[in-house]
Amino acid sequence: MGSVDRLAGEMKPVIVKPKKTSPMDRGAVLDAISKIGQFMKPESTLVVINDAHRSTPSKEILEVMDELGIPYEAIAIATGSHAPPTENELRNLLPTSALETKNLIIHEGNQAIENYTYYGITSRGTPIFMNKIIEKYKQILCINSVEPHYFAGFTGGVKSLIPGLASVKTIEKNHSWALSPLSLPTVTVSNPLFEDLWEAFGLLCVENVLGIQLISTASEIYHISVGNLKGSFEQATEIAKKVFTTSFSEKFDLVIAKVEGAIARSLYQAQKGLENTRQALKEGGTIVLLAECHEGIGNKAFYQTLSKFKDPAEVVSSLSIEKYRFGDHKASKFASLSLSGKLYVVSQGLTEEEVENVFATKITETQLEGMIHNHLQDGERVLIVEDAGNLVVYVRES
Repeated sequence: MGSVDRLAGEMKPVIVKPKKTSPMDRGAVLDAISKIGQFMKPESTLVVINDAHRSTPSKEILEVMDELGIPYEAIAIATGSHAPPTENELRNLLPTSALETKNLIIHEGNQAIENYTYYGITSRGTPIFMNKIIEKYKQILCINSVEPHYFAGFTGGVKSLIPGLASVKTIEKNHSWALSPLSLPTVTVSNPLFEDLWEAFGLLCVENVLGIQLISTASEIYHISVGNLKGSFEQATEIAKKVFTTSFSEKFDLVIAKVEGAIARSLYQAQKGLENTRQALKEGGTIVLLAECHEGIGNKAFYQTLSKFKDPAEVVSSLSIEKYRFGDHKASKFASLSLSGKLYVVSQGLTEEEVENVFATKITETQLEGMIHNHLQDGERVLIVEDAGNLVVYVRES
């Protein structure tokens, strides 16, 4: 940390990015995946993979499984509340052999409730309605990547199933806990939303749920944990903390959150970059989201909520866990951030009006460069966070 603080003192921005190690070669990946056979029972197997909203190299893992002769009968794409993947996205998610020979289930979370199987209700009141495909298999293998998640602690693990294969009725109630101040990135102890997910998992009547949990990008794999779902997930989170977190002794006057990859597709997804970096911002400071957002707003529920208000304080005071509607957590995060500092967005996919409706100001990259220069000229601390959709920045308490 000393060298980083020294750079800030020399009127240069501090630039941080995930601390990735050397990627695994093909032989190491084959060896790691082969170990899943130790945990598999001679049962028909459902494989669950992420959709295109995550940069998980599912296609490569499925190819390795085929090469190793690891059997499975069907593949479910865990879309949660997302729209189904396009034909082009499917080709990027699955090997040709899987598309041609495996039973493919593309989850739809917005169907009538009678189209799901009910498994009970959690102690926090989340009703568990799941895709009926789950009850057809005694063995499920979840392939997913593990990175910090701004309210669920981490991606991966149980999230393949809940919200991945759940009804929006289930997702909505679970996501209401995102409004809790205890639902934070990399936090799993006493995180009500995280605990609710795993309690829900315990209600599912599946004999053997396994995990192939990755620390990865879309094209490179750095670590693989295999085994039962919870054990493999917990092992991966320990690696994820080392790769995807960084800390400082002081806060910054200007924070730039650069969001890349699949998370940059929409404002709904890219907002994760703001939540992962806001802890590094001084009260009254300036934070900038830099994301392409080629799909624009994305899921519009939170945007419609924000558009009803002129004052962010009214948004924060009007939303609650008890009255939660889908997307309220996003609306609350945008509003609260605009109250604690100045919020700007650099994006080709968003209009000025859309940005203004989330209590931010749209600027160009040229204007951002000038903003950085002015802050440094004034002797202020500037932080640039690469891959902010995955990297969490903390400030150590003195």
